[in-house]
Amino acid sequence: MSPVIADGAGQAVALAVMKQLQSPAIPQVLLYRWERTAWKRADTFVLDVGGSVAADNGTATPITTADLTSAAEPELLVTVHYNAGPATAVLSKYGGSWHPLVFHGGVTRAGDERFDVHVRGNTLTSRENDCLPNCAQGHPRTTIFRFNPATGRLDAVRR
Repeated sequence: MSPVIADGAGQAVALAVMKQLQSPAIPQVLLYRWERTAWKRADTFVLDVGGSVAADNGTATPITTADLTSAAEPELLVTVHYNAGPATAVLSKYGGSWHPLVFHGGVTRAGDERFDVHVRGNTLTSRENDCLPNCAQGHPRTTIFRFNPATGRLDAVRR
C-alpha cells in the first residue's frame, strides 16, 4: 500500500494498493479516493511488468511516492521483483489523469519499467545489465532519468 497522498481535488485524498493477479505474475495497482465516509475505487492499472509483488515489510514497500513532474500529486513508484532484481514502474497524474510514464533511452528499449531504480530529488537512477557481449557476461550500467514535460516521458540524461 502507498502512503496516503493528496490528489489535488479539494478534500479528496488517494492511496494505491498493489495486488498479484493470477499466473503469469501480473501486478495490478488499485487507486482509491476518500469520498466523505469511505474509500472508493478511482482507477485500476494492470502493469505489463511481470514479476512478483513485494511484501510490504518496511524494507521492500511495493509502492512509494516521489515528486518527479509538476503534477499536484506525487508520482507512484510501483516495484515488482524478478530473478534479476527489483523493477519499478512509475504512475503519474501529469496531464490530468493517472497513467504509466515511459522510460526512454538508456541500456534497454523504451518501456514502462527499469531495474534497480533509486530516487534522488526529481531524478531516477537505474542500474541494469548492458548484456554485452551477452547477458551472462554483461556489465552493470547506471542511467539517470528525468521527466521531460515536452515529451511526457522519463528521458535518459546520462549513462
